[in-house]
Amino acid sequence: MPSRGEFAGGLIAAATTLHTHRRRIRHAPPSTSGTAYVTCSETNVVAVVDLPTARVVHYVTVGNSPARITLDRKRRVAFVSNFESNTISVIDLAKLEAITEFDAPNGPTGLAVDETRGLLFYASILNDTVTALDSTTGRFVASAIVGPRPTSLAFEPISTHLYAVNSGNGSLSFVDTGRKLIATPLRNGPPGATDLALSADGSTAYVTSSDAGTLSLFDLKTRRTDASIAGLSHPQGVALAPDPTRVYVAEPAGSSVTAITLPTRTIASRIRMPGKPTIIRANVAGDRVLALDFEAGTLCIAETRHGSLLVTVDGLDKPRDFVLEA
Repeated sequence: MPSRGEFAGGLIAAATTLHTHRRRIRHAPPSTSGTAYVTCSETNVVAVVDLPTARVVHYVTVGNSPARITLDRKRRVAFVSNFESNTISVIDLAKLEAITEFDAPNGPTGLAVDETRGLLFYASILNDTVTALDSTTGRFVASAIVGPRPTSLAFEPISTHLYAVNSGNGSLSFVDTGRKLIATPLRNGPPGATDLALSADGSTAYVTSSDAGTLSLFDLKTRRTDASIAGLSHPQGVALAPDPTRVYVAEPAGSSVTAITLPTRTIASRIRMPGKPTIIRANVAGDRVLALDFEAGTLCIAETRHGSLLVTVDGLDKPRDFVLEA
């Protein structure tokens, strides 16, 4: 079983001083709507970034070494997995404050929410499990063993199936979230699987493999890998655009965010970044892609039409993950 110190290059580091944010604008601020919520693992906060002004406007204190974050958009709350505290913080987005904590043993990492049934799922990297909690009370519901070192989760609301990326062997686990959690391995792939995204219709899983330099397209109906797109430089985060023909992949080694055209399964373009992007998200309009840089402590906003960087938000201390709210 892996030790806590093995997790993702220093997730356990925590600082006691909250740094003041800074802002660096390349040119005129982008007309990007909404808010980004960023987990800062060194200072144990979630930074609230106002996207129209590209400014950090608030910090919410959470547990030690916050890792992943997800939203329950119906209730307007955020859930944050705190790796060192073995807890999940619940943030009221209207008040911008943490209102409670749930127990989450064994190094919680990836998160996913079933808003309809009121369930919160979290992956535990230290005992290779996925656990379901009542998303209101934190009460334990069920758990299941998946593959080694699960890091990323994705919930498919149509089928109510959950999928987990197991970074220890690059496998993808399918979890039936009915009365019990029943996990089934779907594939064994190259090691280094890092992120997962599901198509809007729940038919395909997109999985990045850092070690293999690929993006795998896994058909969830036939449970087969449809294609593997190579030529990527240690890819990490993956994000789907509103346009179903486009997917974005973060390439930290190449200092870029890469746009891939799905019908042809080819690389369409690369958006150059100033550092090493790790986690990425596309906005609802599809005209912006946002990239998190762990080492530089920045959130970069780029426009997708011409592939140019618009603005960089500084002062994010060891950021691990972020979510967008329109």
